[in-house]
Amino acid sequence: MNTKKTRYLIIIFAVLCSFSRAQYFEATHRQSADEINQLKTHNIREKITYIQQADNSVPFGVTFYDTGGRVVFIANPNHHEHFIYDEKGRMTGWVDSVNDGRRFEKHEYQFGYNSKGTINLYKTSTTESKFFPLGQNIQEDVLHNGIVIELRKYDYNNDRKVTLELFREPGPDSLGKITYFHKILYNKYGDLASEIVYNPLKDCKGDSTVLINTYDSKGKLIHKQRSIKKLSCGAIANTIDRKMETESVSMVYNASGKLTNESMVSSDPSLSYKKEFVYNENGILVKELGYDGKGKSTTNILYSYNYFPKKR
Repeated sequence: MNTKKTRYLIIIFAVLCSFSRAQYFEATHRQSADEINQLKTHNIREKITYIQQADNSVPFGVTFYDTGGRVVFIANPNHHEHFIYDEKGRMTGWVDSVNDGRRFEKHEYQFGYNSKGTINLYKTSTTESKFFPLGQNIQEDVLHNGIVIELRKYDYNNDRKVTLELFREPGPDSLGKITYFHKILYNKYGDLASEIVYNPLKDCKGDSTVLINTYDSKGKLIHKQRSIKKLSCGAIANTIDRKMETESVSMVYNASGKLTNESMVSSDPSLSYKKEFVYNENGILVKELGYDGKGKSTTNILYSYNYFPKKR
């Protein structure tokens, strides 16, 4: 398989499978409600992903769904993932076997929920979290072998949406060093309007990001503006190098509300790209066409589907 195209697919799946720290929302909501409903409505059981190279299509991965439209298994060269749900359709378990280049290393995650649907149980292969209410906010203590290794605080608005995530190392009066800061703002319709993320310098890497979203009159996200300040250790001892990057992402939808075009212009031209999305008569994605910032074709991704038998 072409190395450049393989790397492109790895990036795509890394983004799709990224573990957001937004109170574990993106970890437990791997699919949108619309996607789940579409998969359920059309009885889709399996999605097979191919990389198109010249006139050949090379299989890359497969995804299986249950009859309720929820993803239960993903397999590709980089991940083997299993998902477990409770009777309300909430994710309670996730097993992710990650290929580190030589072998698959298994990571396990467990989730539990309170009566309001908020996470109140989180366990991994190496840590366990305990949650404590702070008014309408929440504190999370992350423990390893019974010792607190990180303190996390989540602030919520009146709509029970997270507005602030603040992670610290343990310290006197909980005033240890900040390890992660995430401020989240919403517009009057409840859409995610902007985010500020701060990752302090650690192991010679760190970044700060500001993201601003723009929506159309139908509530569709049509533009993302991202500014990133990257930090790294300088060549001279005790110095820090700073680099600024900007990204502008635009989205276009068809009359059915399906995303048809996405383009990103970066201050680093090598990162700029364009994508086109093609759907079948049922509005199901069947092809993704990729181009670089100059419009040259890069990688095409094809999708085929198998179905559950229709109920009589």
